[in-house]
This record gives sequence, structure tokens and C-alpha cells, in this order.
Amino acid sequence: MMKMKLLVNDLNIKFLVISFGSFAGSILVINILNHFIQDPKISSKLTIILIFVYNFYFLKKVFKIKKNNKLFLLLLSLSVIFRFFEYWIFLSMFNLMNNINIAWITTISLSFVIKYFLYPYSLSKLEKK
Repeated sequence: MMKMKLLVNDLNIKFLVISFGSFAGSILVINILNHFIQDPKISSKLTIILIFVYNFYFLKKVFKIKKNNKLFLLLLSLSVIFRFFEYWIFLSMFNLMNNINIAWITTISLSFVIKYFLYPYSLSKLEKK
């Protein structure tokens, strides 16, 4: 029987679990921070920093970076780029609709969809070298 290559494998499932934790946690964190700070820009910056730390820690464990410097630099670079992308998208969305939750959920969802395909693709290209 011919084996089909699916988009869902063990590595992708782990990525989905990390992403869901990040997604749910970030909604909670941005709302708590915004409640106390009353500034969506500062709240989003702090939330993005916390997401970066959370995601990077778990991605580093899942992808077993240890001594693979290329993989470490790839994950670090992609993570930093996506945080700037998310901040820019969030500010644009928030300015359009003035609703922190809809802007945040839209931003993180868009970022997730792109990362779901980009991370495995980038990692597979790195492994082939």
C-alpha cells in the first residue's frame, strides 16, 4: 500500500500543541496586561515578548537543538521575525477595529497559519544540507 505524506505528523502535532498553548495563553495575558496597563501597544509588546520566550523554549526542546547551531539560528531568526510581523499586524488591525481581542486573535491566527507551513519546510530544507 502506498504511504501518503500527510501534513500531520509527530513533529507537526507537537508544533500544534505548543501553538495552541501559546495562542490561548497570549489571549489571557494580553487581556490581563491591558486591564492593568490600559495601553494596547505596551500590552501587546509585553505579550509578544512572553510568547517569544514560551515558544522558543518549547520549540528548542521539541526540535532537539542541543548542538545544532544552524537549527538554533534558524529558529531564533524565524521567531524574532514573526514577533515583529505579529506586532505590526496587531497594530494595523487594532487601528482598524479598535477591539483588542479580535485584533489579537486575527493576528495570532494569521501568524500561526504561515508558521505551520514555514517551520516544517525550513526544517526539512536544513536537514537536507
